[in-house]
Amino acid sequence: MFLKKLSLTGFRNYASLEILPHLSFNYLYGPNGAGKTNLLEAIYFLAHLQSFRRTTRAKMVNTDSEGMYISGEFESGGKKLRLEASVLGKERKYQVNGKIENSLTAYLGQVFVALFYPESLNLIRGRSLQRRAFFDRAIAAEDGRHLTDLRQYNRLLAERNKILKKDFSASFDIMRTWNERLIGVAAKVIKRRVDYLISFRQRTTTLEEDLHFAPEKKAEFKYMAGAYLGRDWEVAASSEGEIISFLSDSAAARREEEGRRGITLFGPHLDDFKILLKGRDAKDFASQGEQRILVILMVLAAAGRYQEIKKEKPIILLDDLSSELDDQRRMAVLEKLEVIDAQVFITSTEPPDDMVRPTGWKKFHVLAGKLESSPTATQRG
Repeated sequence: MFLKKLSLTGFRNYASLEILPHLSFNYLYGPNGAGKTNLLEAIYFLAHLQSFRRTTRAKMVNTDSEGMYISGEFESGGKKLRLEASVLGKERKYQVNGKIENSLTAYLGQVFVALFYPESLNLIRGRSLQRRAFFDRAIAAEDGRHLTDLRQYNRLLAERNKILKKDFSASFDIMRTWNERLIGVAAKVIKRRVDYLISFRQRTTTLEEDLHFAPEKKAEFKYMAGAYLGRDWEVAASSEGEIISFLSDSAAARREEEGRRGITLFGPHLDDFKILLKGRDAKDFASQGEQRILVILMVLAAAGRYQEIKKEKPIILLDDLSSELDDQRRMAVLEKLEVIDAQVFITSTEPPDDMVRPTGWKKFHVLAGKLESSPTATQRG
């Protein structure tokens, strides 16, 4: 799906705005504070119903507005999609093709939007929760069942934790029933993560050379069972049945400790995706420049796989790319995005020069919440 039209009302510093993007590359430039990143945030919010910034929906509303409204018109192979999201006080309303969707599961997953921005480095050096979210969003974009299973798992996990907190002496039969229900869903989540990572690694290996990543600094990605298990899932279990058996053994081994602490100490909510560089944890040993390339590597790998599996154009948001990469790597990223056939939105404080113009593109000058667009270019500069 590519974004044909984006409309905003009362969002951030945009009282009202309509933008008609190019189906390939869109270059937004202007001074800091003009609203470039706000546009990326609007596109991201429309797809994920959450901001990539640490903020609430209320804080995204324009200070002179009572609420905000975002609308996006998408198209793919003749198929059209309209997503709408509005916030007015405590009221939230989300629509798909004019129909109100009360189920977030039904709304989410319609469009694949991936993001790189300066704080994306937290994907490498942050908490395991951020790495799980990255992979789970990518998997759910390809297979909607993953989001459904994650939501069910989280509900079961919350109920099981309540039992552990209130009544650890609950009968063996009660706990066995809860374990079976939790583990059954957990195994599906873990199996999809394992399968996805195998394909994901194959893509990153190819991308490393394309992005001029030194061969002696080969990146590795491993899916590790939670902090209390510390084992590589691909080694510990490969089939759903083996995963169920492994989790059942973990539940039995941790029953007493769970009772003392009142929380569940096994399962995919504790797992982590380890990112290694030259065999060492990238969080601790990779330079900031290497971490940037690793994150972009991950974004491109996820987008490329989505395009291949779904046969649809992914949308990629690159915030402040010029300050994050040198000229050689920036050009390599743009060239790879053309191969993937993604719709790309890039922000920068500087206008585009001849060295960064892709074959099909449109530029927008962003100034104090207003846009000036140029004619679309069809040749390289």
